[in-house]
Amino acid sequence: HRYAGAGASAAAVLRMVMVWDGFHDQLEKLFSKRSATAIYCKSLSRSFPELREALARDWETLTIAQAEELLQAHSQDLFINKRSSDFVGRRDGYRNMPVNVCKFLDVDCCQDCDKNWKTKWSGVEFRIFDTRFGEAMRLIVVFVQAFVGKFCDLRVKGELALPVPAPSGPGAEGARPLFDWLDLDWEPFKRVFVDANRGEDAGKPRK
Repeated sequence: HRYAGAGASAAAVLRMVMVWDGFHDQLEKLFSKRSATAIYCKSLSRSFPELREALARDWETLTIAQAEELLQAHSQDLFINKRSSDFVGRRDGYRNMPVNVCKFLDVDCCQDCDKNWKTKWSGVEFRIFDTRFGEAMRLIVVFVQAFVGKFCDLRVKGELALPVPAPSGPGAEGARPLFDWLDLDWEPFKRVFVDANRGEDAGKPRK
């Protein structure tokens, strides 16, 4: 929790970011049909590979302050290495990551925009989801609650380093091992987001 202070461990939130990254492609196929998803919900591994490598090495030992220092040091990688879309320009950055922690950690959200001056608070933003209604919206809430809750529970138990299963394939159904790990019933998600091909039962996404 951010209010625990800068010396508190950042392990839980960093582990959450990395586990999502491991399933990013499968979760994108499952939950999003927007053509702009690749712009507004970028893969950590593809956009910030040097940061991803550093997190994989040091995530267990970093304090909040050290994590902020590390992320800030890599905040311009997207632009220096020309991985940013010209469509977003200077407003691109950590704010366009699937698990956006720039509202939680004291780091720049973008290269140069008003988001950098906003007050930080103890919130994490999930950006991959389309606008949904009804059962689809309920399932999204269930998923996010289970996902965040898992890391809170592992932190309390001191088990954050427990291995996470790998995706079982490149498509949406390749996310199933993650759902099993979260103790979530895969079938309702498969029915609403895969079998129904995101039709009327899933609610139509906003373009």
